Amino acid sequence: FIPTRRSPFENQLKTTETANEKNIPQTKTQFLRGWLTQAETNELLALCEEDDVSLHGVILAAGLTAMARICLHDSSNSPPPETSIILRASTNTNLRQFCSQAPKNGCLSASYEDNYTVPPIIDAADFWRFAHSMTMSHNNANVNQAALRQLRLYSKMFSTPGGESA
Repeated sequence: FIPTRRSPFENQLKTTETANEKNIPQTKTQFLRGWLTQAETNELLALCEEDDVSLHGVILAAGLTAMARICLHDSSNSPPPETSIILRASTNTNLRQFCSQAPKNGCLSASYEDNYTVPPIIDAADFWRFAHSMTMSHNNANVNQAALRQLRLYSKMFSTPGGESA
C-alpha cells in the first residue's frame, strides 16, 4: 500500500453534508460527474457553436479559471474582482495533422506550454469570451506548430551527448 500525497489545496475543499439513509460519513471531496446528459451535451455544443468556441477552449478556460480562483484566494483574503493572474499550462496537440503518413494505431500527440493571462470571470459572458480567446490561442499554436517545435527541441536535447543535463 502506497499512501497518496495530500493535496496542497486540501484546506480549500469544503466539507459536504450527506443526507442519506446509509449514514455515509462526511467527505471533503468535490468532483464533477464524468459525463453530461444528452440535454446538457446538446446545450454545451450549441453554446460552443454560437460563440465560435471549441470544446478544448472551454475545458482550458474552465481549468485556468478554477486554478486562478484558488491561487487568488490563497494569496489574499478577498481579491478584488478586477484581479488578473498569469498561469502556465501544458496543452496536448494531435500530431497526426502534421504527418503525411501517420501510424494507423496509437496515440500520436505532444504537448506545448504557454502562459495565459486569466481575466476576472464575473459572469457567463466573461467566461465565454475567455473560452473564445483560449480557442484562438490553441488554434494559433496549432498553426505555428508549437507542439512540433517543442518535440524537436526535446529531440535535440536528448540526441546530443549530455543533452539531458544541458
